[in-house]
Amino acid sequence: MEDFFHALGYEKHHDIRYRQGRIDISLWDKNRVLVIVEVKKDWNLSLYNSPDAVQQAYNYALDQGARWVILTNGDYYAIFDRLKGLSLSSNLIGEFRLTILGESDVDLIKRMSRDSLLKPNIEELFQYLSECFKKED
Repeated sequence: MEDFFHALGYEKHHDIRYRQGRIDISLWDKNRVLVIVEVKKDWNLSLYNSPDAVQQAYNYALDQGARWVILTNGDYYAIFDRLKGLSLSSNLIGEFRLTILGESDVDLIKRMSRDSLLKPNIEELFQYLSECFKKED
């Protein structure tokens, strides 16, 4: 996974940190954590069969003040943006498997690059906010 995150612009042993307390991997910019990465050994890992792992990663992200959460086994990746909504399911921005990448998966991977996370998309943030205030019919 280190090479994967390095390819996304994170510097090895500087931006990519291992075993910070109970956190498996965290991705940093200077003195702030950007992403909490929860790693599981389960090769059948998915968002749907691992709700406890997702909740665990969310707890770490909340504790550290990280906006982004990734659940992975090295092949499967589920990516969450904690600012997107009020529930875990609404925070999911996508999932993919490295072994069977599609075109939309590449866009999602680019979105997780260091440069992309350091330049927040203001339009997207306002869209998230407006969705929180929409009235249900």
